[in-house]
Amino acid sequence: MDNNVQDNHILSLKPAKDKPSDEVVIKSEKKFGIVEGQQILCENCGNIVTGPEQIITVNNHHRHTFLNPEGLVFQVGCFSHADGCLIDDQTSLENTWFAGFTWSISICSNCMVHIGWFYQKK
Repeated sequence: MDNNVQDNHILSLKPAKDKPSDEVVIKSEKKFGIVEGQQILCENCGNIVTGPEQIITVNNHHRHTFLNPEGLVFQVGCFSHADGCLIDDQTSLENTWFAGFTWSISICSNCMVHIGWFYQKK
């Protein structure tokens, strides 16, 4: 991760249908295809989760594709803040996608559906 990033939200952008790869295609500039003023919403309830001004890159990418231990593929985006999320108190280093960072489940603050993860430097 970038040295100046202490903690951030990793939100599931959509279920990925393809296998994870080492190369992630990113729409650069223009906030990765998100129009200024456009908000990122909870797909379940429409709650505002975050906005394009919170987009960050981690390991030189905003979007990443990961495979979890159960074999599910996730395409995720990285954000510095996601005010529309609540963070679980439990943290884990197990199966972390970013070495040296613990993770917690992030849920929508409105409908309580799991929408991503919060990573924090250990």
